[in-house]
Amino acid sequence: MKNIVFTDYINAWSIKKGLKKLGLSLFSINKNTGFIPFIDKKKIRKYDTLFFTEENSLKNYVNSEKNKFEPRYFDIDLLDDKLTFAEFLKGIGEEPIPSRKLNSFEASYPFYLKCKHSWKDGVKLPRGFIVRNQTEVNSVIGEIEENNWNPDWFFHQKLLNSNTENNISASGYFDYKNNRRNAIIISKKTLGSTATMATGAVIETIRDPSNLIERTNYILNELKYQGPFELEFFYEVADDKYYVLELNPRFWMQHGIFIDLYDNALIKRYLQLDKEDDWYENGIPPFKHILWVDSLHIIFSLMRFRLKAVVNLFRIKGKKVFYPSIPVAVMFSQRKVVSIIKNKFKN
Repeated sequence: MKNIVFTDYINAWSIKKGLKKLGLSLFSINKNTGFIPFIDKKKIRKYDTLFFTEENSLKNYVNSEKNKFEPRYFDIDLLDDKLTFAEFLKGIGEEPIPSRKLNSFEASYPFYLKCKHSWKDGVKLPRGFIVRNQTEVNSVIGEIEENNWNPDWFFHQKLLNSNTENNISASGYFDYKNNRRNAIIISKKTLGSTATMATGAVIETIRDPSNLIERTNYILNELKYQGPFELEFFYEVADDKYYVLELNPRFWMQHGIFIDLYDNALIKRYLQLDKEDDWYENGIPPFKHILWVDSLHIIFSLMRFRLKAVVNLFRIKGKKVFYPSIPVAVMFSQRKVVSIIKNKFKN
C-alpha cells in the first residue's frame, strides 16, 4: 500500500514530512519533483492512499469507492463552484460574501468579478478581477473570451475593502460522524503572497475572534464532511461582519502547521491512526502562538530586495515554522533561477 500525492509544491513536501514522522513514505504522480519518488498514475492500486491538494484531481475520485482518501463523498456541484457554495450557505442561514450572477450592465461599482472555479477542464483559472466601471467589465470579458474561458464561469461578488490580515481561516480535520476527532485551529493571513487577496505567505494562529469554530462545526456538519479542510472567513470592518469566503475541502498550503506543534494531528486522523488519547476537548487543540512561513516567498523577496516584509516577519513574536525547510527552499530557488536563465538564452 502506497501513499500518493498529486502535486509537488509545499503541500506535497509537508505531507511527506508528516508521513516520515510516522515511518511512512510518499510518492508523486508529478515527474518534476526532485524530492518525492515518481509513480505512474496507471500504477495506482485499489488500496493506495491518495492525498489531494487541489480540486482538479479530487473531483476525478470523489464519490467513488476506489482507493483511500477523504473527503470520500462531497456534492460535486459544491466542490469547485464558489457561487453555488455561497447559495448553499445562504440556504442554511449562514452569511457568505454577497454574491450573485453577473448582469449585462451593472449599476454600481467597484465590485469583484470572481471566477466560480479554481480549475476547469484541467486548466487553472484566475481568482478574479477588480472592476471599477462598465468599460473595465467589458475589457475583462474580452480577456476571458480571448483565453477561451466562458464568461458564465464568472460572477458578481461584493468587493471587500479590509486588510489582508482580516482573511481568517478555521482549518484542520473534521469528522461529522464523531466530532470528538476534530482538530480545528484559527489563523489569520499575516502576509499575502501579493498585495491583493492571495495565498498566505505567512499565517499566524490566533484565538477565535467571534465563534468561528462554532460556525465551522455547523457548516461542516450540514455538509456531512469528513477530512482535511480550510474554511476561510473575511472580516469586513465597514459591515462589522465575518463573511464566509470559501471552503477548501482538501490539504491546503499551510497544513504543515499541524505536524510539529500539534502532534501530526491532521495526517494521523487522515490515516485513521488517531486514538482517543489524541483527541482534543471540543475538537480544539490548546492555543499556541505559531507563525507558518512560506520559505520560498521569503527567499524570493530577498532576491528581489523586498526587505520590508522579511524585517516585519522577524519582528513578530511567536514560534516560527518554515515550509519547506530552508535547505529545500534554497534548492527550489536555485532550480527556479536556472530555469529562468535557460529560458532567457533560448529566447
